[in-house]
Amino acid sequence: MTEIPDLWPKQIVETESSITPFTILKQQAATLAGKTEGLIEGAVSRRTDDEGDFWYSFRLVAPTLNYSYELFAVWHEPVALYPVHCSFLNQKIECTTEAEFIEWLKIVFSSTETKRVINGLLIQAREQVTW
Repeated sequence: MTEIPDLWPKQIVETESSITPFTILKQQAATLAGKTEGLIEGAVSRRTDDEGDFWYSFRLVAPTLNYSYELFAVWHEPVALYPVHCSFLNQKIECTTEAEFIEWLKIVFSSTETKRVINGLLIQAREQVTW
């Protein structure tokens, strides 16, 4: 019987290390609690849609109010980290690189709408804690 040689390349995995969109979102979610004395937390949920794309929902959570608010959603194909498609305030954008995605997140997190929602939740959460 003829032996079939190894047809795989010596290096299958790329040595370039990228941070996944999910990891970036989880890190930012964890950072939020520290900025709000733990009264507002970030939460990231993950799901797969009917086409197989990975979807992530970034939520602002006020545990003392038993309330969460979806701030934005992002999604990408399972075999490629980028481009990542982003939706915030009914506007959609495509980020083709990790750097573009991080820049988009900075814009979203510093937006008037994001600050308005966090401030509103924070005022009510503080009130809840003092009662």
